[in-house]
Amino acid sequence: MHTIKDEQSFLKVTLNGAKNVEDLLESIRDVASHPNYHCRNDIWLLGPDFIMLQYDDLQVIADFIQGSYPPNLTRTKTAFVTPPGLNSAIVSLWVDTALCLPYKTQVFSDLESAKAWIAI
Repeated sequence: MHTIKDEQSFLKVTLNGAKNVEDLLESIRDVASHPNYHCRNDIWLLGPDFIMLQYDDLQVIADFIQGSYPPNLTRTKTAFVTPPGLNSAIVSLWVDTALCLPYKTQVFSDLESAKAWIAI
């Protein structure tokens, strides 16, 4: 399903296997309950087999995050790392949908670029 690793300056979330909207919401809940979520940005590593979503699911995910996001957090960014292709396009659509969130989101094709953006 997913793993969460505290990398000192960010949380690294690795999704394993195909995901539907319920799986993603569960992963988001788990990350949000991590003790350092309030003060650490996060990087989600998404493999080529991770997404089984419908377009309407993108808004469901954004609404869920917005509705459950705790106030007064110091975190400011979430990065997604996924290879170019369909998953990257879906995540990019979600980033466009998620402009209402209280933090910035961006898609990257490699971990080093995501780390550099998180550190800015």
